[in-house]
Amino acid sequence: MRQTLERLTIAALSVTLTTSSAKADWQYTKWGMTVQELVSASPSESNLRNGSTNSNVLTVIGEYSAEKFAFKSRFEFSENSLVAVRLTLSDGSMKACSQLQDALEAIYGRSEEGFTMYGESLLPFPYKRWREEDAGNIITLIGIDDCDLLYKPIRPTRKKTKGL
Repeated sequence: MRQTLERLTIAALSVTLTTSSAKADWQYTKWGMTVQELVSASPSESNLRNGSTNSNVLTVIGEYSAEKFAFKSRFEFSENSLVAVRLTLSDGSMKACSQLQDALEAIYGRSEEGFTMYGESLLPFPYKRWREEDAGNIITLIGIDDCDLLYKPIRPTRKKTKGL
């Protein structure tokens, strides 16, 4: 009986560890996936369509909703590899942005201490960042013109190269 319990505990830990490392992505995407892989993985309600190409960054745009929030989604690719997901709150009012910040703090806790943009205390808009270590993401809330939520991997995916 004791051996069976130990085996079940080891099996449960193995499943937990292997599944937690696979979470280093955003929702149905995986950092580094191609545009084609994104299209295949996306739910139909995402309404994905071509975005633009600026400064070697290709974007695919769509829609996303979570909880009571609706967003315009923008998937950013560099060298056909997903490097960021930007969600722009459809209701970009300061009140909605403040509610989004509250929801993020309920999930991730207080934003990083010492993280500022041009002296954060002087800014009239939210600019907060969280590190989701378990999932391997950096989450940034930027409320300048719109209310944007930016997801990026903590360590950007890079192709193996020689040198530094």
